[in-house]
Amino acid sequence: METKNNIPIRAIFCFTILIGLNFMVGCGGSGGGDSSSGSTTPASTSGVSQGRIEGFGSVFVNGVEWETDSVEIEIEGSPGFSESDLQIGMLVTVEGSLDDDGTTGTATSISFDDNLEGPITSITTSSTGSVKTLLVMGQTVIVEDGVTFFDDTPPYSFAAMAVGEVIEVSGSTNFDGSIQATFIEKKADDLTGFLATDDLEIQGIVAGLAGNTFQINALTIDFSTATVRDGTLANGVLVEVKGDALAGDTLTATDVEIKPAGLGVDDIDEAEVEGFVTNLNTAAQTFAVNGQRVDYSTAAFIGGPETDLLNGTKVEAEGPIVSGVLQAEKVKFKESIEFEANAATVDVGTGTLTLEDLAGITVVVDDALTEIEPAGSDLNDVVIGNEVKIRAREGSGGAIVAIEFEILDEPSDRSIIQGPVDSFVSFGDVTILGVEVDTTTINDDDFKDDDTVIGRTEFFNRLAVGDLVKARFRDNAWDQIEFED
Repeated sequence: METKNNIPIRAIFCFTILIGLNFMVGCGGSGGGDSSSGSTTPASTSGVSQGRIEGFGSVFVNGVEWETDSVEIEIEGSPGFSESDLQIGMLVTVEGSLDDDGTTGTATSISFDDNLEGPITSITTSSTGSVKTLLVMGQTVIVEDGVTFFDDTPPYSFAAMAVGEVIEVSGSTNFDGSIQATFIEKKADDLTGFLATDDLEIQGIVAGLAGNTFQINALTIDFSTATVRDGTLANGVLVEVKGDALAGDTLTATDVEIKPAGLGVDDIDEAEVEGFVTNLNTAAQTFAVNGQRVDYSTAAFIGGPETDLLNGTKVEAEGPIVSGVLQAEKVKFKESIEFEANAATVDVGTGTLTLEDLAGITVVVDDALTEIEPAGSDLNDVVIGNEVKIRAREGSGGAIVAIEFEILDEPSDRSIIQGPVDSFVSFGDVTILGVEVDTTTINDDDFKDDDTVIGRTEFFNRLAVGDLVKARFRDNAWDQIEFED
């Protein structure tokens, strides 16, 4: 792993996290304690967190600032690395003690394993130009401009990727086996140059095991001359494969390592995992994220109801791990922006549309990122003045990117916006994603917390920048606002 700290970029990124997302600890010092006894060290519990690196100056993962003074860093199973070998976007697992405030902790170990290292076979660019779909050793890799981070030594970029180059990919695996890349590093200009010094690598779930071969998605693994270690090879098992020859979609393996599922932890006080829902079982109330099984039967849902859970939904799950299963206390939808409104304008060329009553909102609908209902529909099927329902997230540069987009046949008599609060004036305007909601037109009993009436005064006493809030516009005025978390 050839990496180098880029201090200016990381400093800017951390500043953005500290100010824009408002989840880091204030610079002024410790919490708790009284003036007579001085600061108090927060109580802590054992914790593990898996997610992409969000910033440095410590290491930030899943909104938690992990102190790294005594951390051991392992990359690809090898110890002895330093924080300077890590980069923003890498999907890592952090273990240590998590403070009771839930925003800070002390890391004892950080480990990084990539998803694959292999040559790019093809590159397809989406209609908006902001997403590229790569085929790498039979694996589909989704790369989003401004969202996927690239190695900075030497600099690599969204625009620079080319067929034939060998790349390392880190990211979350979706329910269809595709990888949503959060970090990419170029390893070599071509396969011949790469294989002169390195082995190809891939992690994935074994399928189609027969004789001396098995499948990882569209890649065939020939392990007839390989060492299989640390377990028994079987369908459904997670493996890491290394190989020294690639012919078409067949990799000749030299080593097959059986890997533990998920976080590899049997019991721990607190765990956090971020990624895409897979293996959803609504009867058992379980799903998996990056192979980690999650029981959500007693979880509180943030950013949407339980019924919004679908395979492919991006979530963050938090809670203790008991007997290898994460017992979720919270499940937070990472795609928590929602709109229900009539279409005002549609620009098929740029893949965007605007919405009635929600001035300033432009939604990007991208064929590589957006699931459109009814199936087979696209922006050409949107009728101006008819309702659309959208679940979205913030993309690069503050763009609103639709993840789920439903086209309806009739107009609606209301417009709804759900998103984080940008700013507010007590008993006045609340700004959500740049939309100013005039609350002076809302009756006192229409200030709510998840359908429970709390009144205007309590609403504003509790409101903070960054809170997830839903507001409704009807009959030319805002008539309802409520907390959604």
